[in-house]
Amino acid sequence: MNAAKNAPKDANSASVLNEVEKPSVVALSWRLCDAQGELLDELLDPVDFLIGADDLLPAIEDALLGQTSGERISLKLEPDQAFGDYQEEWVEWVHRKDCGADMAEGDALALLPGAKTPAPDGHVWIVTELYPDHAVLDANHPLAGLGLQIELKIHAIRVALPNEIAARTAGTGFFRMRDFLTE
Repeated sequence: MNAAKNAPKDANSASVLNEVEKPSVVALSWRLCDAQGELLDELLDPVDFLIGADDLLPAIEDALLGQTSGERISLKLEPDQAFGDYQEEWVEWVHRKDCGADMAEGDALALLPGAKTPAPDGHVWIVTELYPDHAVLDANHPLAGLGLQIELKIHAIRVALPNEIAARTAGTGFFRMRDFLTE
């Protein structure tokens, strides 16, 4: 029997699983805080994430493996388990004349204006500050250098679809910077 031929075509017809495995799709909600307990993000409605790909941080995936629907998990992540240490060398000042007139704080760019330098692998340049003569761009993840606390709830677990496995995502990533790229 050809498993791909008989695989479900969409998430509504995908088979429910008893526990999280690789690959599978997990519907999660969470509460994300910094190390001091300050709320950073709260996901109240469950969102699907592909386990065994690029959707979640490895430490979160590891904690989810073998868990069942309805489980709640609390994790404390050091920067090296989350978004890494803050890299000063990933902050650049560029001349405003090299930037587009419509550039705004929060814009994400693949290339550094003027020098056309690509961001470090897997990152993008984020415009963090604008001044009359220059702009500050930062390729660090906004949560780089922070210890994090995350409380997760597993709402559902299902078989991953072939197209999700091929794309290495269920469509949502955990704070992936490339998702914000505007070029």
